[in-house]
Amino acid sequence: MTRFTPAKFFPFLLLFIFCATVLAGPTLHEDTIYVSDATDLNSAPVEKTADGKPSEGVDYTEDNANLQQLVDTPEPSGNVKGLLYNPGNACTGVTPPTNIPKSLMNQRIALIEQSSSCSIYDQINAVQNDGVIGAVYYGDGTTPTTPTSSKPSIKIPVFKINKEKGDNLMNKLKEFAATEGSTKMVRVIMLPSSGSFGGGWQIAIIVIGAILAASFLVSVLIHCRLYQLRRRERNLMIAQHEANVNSKLKVFTLEKSVLKTFPTKVYSKQLDRSVATSDSSKSATISEVCSICLEELVDGETLRELPCSHLYHMECVDKWLTTKSSHCPLCKQDATPPEIAEKREKKYAHAIQVQDRLNNIYDTSNETRNTGGSSSTFSRILDMFGYGGSGRESQSRVRPTGGNLFAIQELPPVHHDNLNRIV
Repeated sequence: MTRFTPAKFFPFLLLFIFCATVLAGPTLHEDTIYVSDATDLNSAPVEKTADGKPSEGVDYTEDNANLQQLVDTPEPSGNVKGLLYNPGNACTGVTPPTNIPKSLMNQRIALIEQSSSCSIYDQINAVQNDGVIGAVYYGDGTTPTTPTSSKPSIKIPVFKINKEKGDNLMNKLKEFAATEGSTKMVRVIMLPSSGSFGGGWQIAIIVIGAILAASFLVSVLIHCRLYQLRRRERNLMIAQHEANVNSKLKVFTLEKSVLKTFPTKVYSKQLDRSVATSDSSKSATISEVCSICLEELVDGETLRELPCSHLYHMECVDKWLTTKSSHCPLCKQDATPPEIAEKREKKYAHAIQVQDRLNNIYDTSNETRNTGGSSSTFSRILDMFGYGGSGRESQSRVRPTGGNLFAIQELPPVHHDNLNRIV
């Protein structure tokens, strides 16, 4: 099962912010307030619910009220706030409201029911001439409209809602108007398609989205850089360890193909004793036991003779020379043929050079890392992102090796196939 990480949450959050700020449709907010001659629409008291708390009102959107903006009408400039009133049949003439205080007459929004006697554009033009700041209309959509060429110039925002929501609002207006001395009025706020209720939310969402996006990008850059640094450090440490091991290695092994060039001899105890008696100089090389397995030599056994003239069981000395050391177990003389030894020495000298180069690289990185103080903090941050001088210096120091920090592994001492390549 895939683990859900915060990094995977960011794209969904950014998508939500984009949809909330850019793809949001228009909104019509409605609530009930108490008005008087000195009432300010922004601070007017709101009708309370049964539990004594202020009512939050109702939002009409495309989902719950089929809210749409009328074609060829301007969007609300910010939040258009006003008192909703019934202008009557706007086709025959606008009926002025009687329950709206005079100080709020310039903050009216008309609620229009579509009529079959004229187009909706004629009705909107009539209430516009009456001084309203917006209009909301409703109907079944079957009313004929005016052709585009003869549409009047509409300068106020106009929203359309479905008939059910419109009838509810109209009944509420008629109820308040019929109540003598009522100070209740319906306040509506027309919001554009790119906004949401409460203009500050748009700015807050954009700022939060920008911060989250920047944090996500910085996090990705930091993790990539740290991964690169950790990988480089690991490669340097492994390479230096290999160089240290191989540079200190003085004992090498031989391949089986080289062993076939060494002479063999069938052991005879009487013959070896006669040789030792006639030539005292070789008495030291004559032994009646194998110095590796410490078993006595038996007549007729095939022995391997090394360049130093010492004799051993073939199975014993072959295993010794191919796995332990190329030196004779007794006299420690190197049994490697001269031509192979010369090439091996060149490889060994090259290993020393590579080790010195890796030591310089590793020491430089340590010095850069250990430089403390507040003055070097900014340079270390730049180095982390590849802009510092030490980062470029360490990279340039690595390039002379051809980018192959493990070239030291080509040395022949450890693996047998290295000697085959030399031969």
